[in-house]
Amino acid sequence: MNKQRKTIIKTEIDTLRALRKAMRSEPTTPAALAKELEASKVRIVAIHDEEQDAYEKMSEKQQCSTAGEIAEESIALLEDAIDYMDELVMDVKDSEELDFSEIGYSMEDVIDLLSDILNM
Repeated sequence: MNKQRKTIIKTEIDTLRALRKAMRSEPTTPAALAKELEASKVRIVAIHDEEQDAYEKMSEKQQCSTAGEIAEESIALLEDAIDYMDELVMDVKDSEELDFSEIGYSMEDVIDLLSDILNM
């Protein structure tokens, strides 16, 4: 994971934390929250695709090195984060009334996955 993608991940973590905090203090609708979460998911997908491309451009020797292993782990964590975001967006879209505590916990799961990437 290069420095630029790590910076984008850090920004995404900050964005999700701010959204989670705002959700507690400012009323929102399921549609509005789903739109924000979907935008976040799109940015995470873009990071994933860039990391996947970078991994695929590595030589076989590099892929088998520590750098390759870290790239594979990062890709897997990003895939997990995308899956969580998909579920979260669907849950929010399907809800008539938002359960902010449950949504906050799900957002924290995504934040934790992204943070794991930064700590590699």
